[in-house]
Amino acid sequence: MARAPGPAVYGLGGRVLRDRSGRRGAGRLLERQPPPTVVCANGQFQDAVTVYVPVNDTTAPRVRTGKVPSEAQLKQGLQLLPENRSRQPRHFPTVVPQRDTIYFQWSAAPPRKVVTALESLCRKITYVGHSSSLVQAWVGDELPAEIVRADRSDSDEPAKIDSWLVLEPQPDGLGRFRLRVPYEGRLAQLAEFCEREQRPPFAIAVGYDTRREAEEEPEVASSHFSPDLVVLRQTGGSRFPLEATQLLTHHLRRTIMSACPVQPVPEWLSGHRPDRTASEREGGHMALVPLAHVGREHADGHLLGLAIVVPQDVSQRDVAACLNQLLFDKQGWPRTIELRLGSAGECYLELDDGTEYRQALRPSTWTGPASRWATVTPICLDRHPKAQGEAYWREVEERIAAACERIGLPRPAHVVATPTPLFTGSPHARRMPKLTRKHD
Repeated sequence: MARAPGPAVYGLGGRVLRDRSGRRGAGRLLERQPPPTVVCANGQFQDAVTVYVPVNDTTAPRVRTGKVPSEAQLKQGLQLLPENRSRQPRHFPTVVPQRDTIYFQWSAAPPRKVVTALESLCRKITYVGHSSSLVQAWVGDELPAEIVRADRSDSDEPAKIDSWLVLEPQPDGLGRFRLRVPYEGRLAQLAEFCEREQRPPFAIAVGYDTRREAEEEPEVASSHFSPDLVVLRQTGGSRFPLEATQLLTHHLRRTIMSACPVQPVPEWLSGHRPDRTASEREGGHMALVPLAHVGREHADGHLLGLAIVVPQDVSQRDVAACLNQLLFDKQGWPRTIELRLGSAGECYLELDDGTEYRQALRPSTWTGPASRWATVTPICLDRHPKAQGEAYWREVEERIAAACERIGLPRPAHVVATPTPLFTGSPHARRMPKLTRKHD
């Protein structure tokens, strides 16, 4: 989760809140502005390496005055020394940006007095987020020339300026990234909690995504489905294998239908017409897919989350109208989605904020361009093959090729169907529960 520089980071120790040099006014000016445009570089997630770090200081042994400490007390006291402290495993997810500068751009041009106050505030910022994320902040009049020149080009490509990305707040609330932004009244809220010596609540989060100047022509073939998966990572509950996919997606679909404020539920979401007959919508309807730990040396196939996949021809506004109430609370933060599964336990899901480092929870893992694809779960055919022996597999492969064409993909050059999985952690088809018909 990223943060925009604003009053949320200026109240360190309450110093700014008691300042009389115009910095409070500058903070109020920022919180009245719309969320800024963010210009930043792409980053590379690093593998989270297990690091063993010393734990916090333990209590020193009490020794009475004039008494000689016992051997046990001496041993306990020596544990306080850095070289003797016990160490526990910790993980520190890290992202290395291609460029070390991030620009936050507001459209308003403040007077010189406010700029001076903002410069004073920036000098007080030493880190953003975690205390290990050291930063230097300053006020600039404009973006660097190379960014401005590229940004004003007539290209129909998304706003990618060399290694720069232009991220803008999304009016519909959806977006691949969630960014904490200042809002009117935030400074007063910080002052109140500072006086109480209490930790303030998180700021409001806004959805951000890359700017698209025009409808982008896909560089590779794509299906009817959007590559922008709505990723729901599991945050609690029982541990589920891939074999539980049907159970989880069934309950998630029911939750989505019941939480949708748009009634009747749109056909692209429900997969049914208003008369409850099956949808024949050309652009398809919502799909729910499992995101599992597979394809690695020690992968065991357990689920890390689920994803909502929507048709490409559905606008972001329509998606937001149907899903925002389920995904976000009133402050714009991801809401916990609770699935109660009876004897199977419970599953708690939450919208990923775009900072997930695990590969299975990155949309690009599943939707990036490739010339060869394989299924993680056994594929379900729309019709039962009637052939026997070797002809059975040829018929299966033909139906898979036809299924690709049915969702808008070009016909595959080759299809190979096997009864065994190709990924470490994927279950054999026999272990998957059988699909049931409506009347079963």
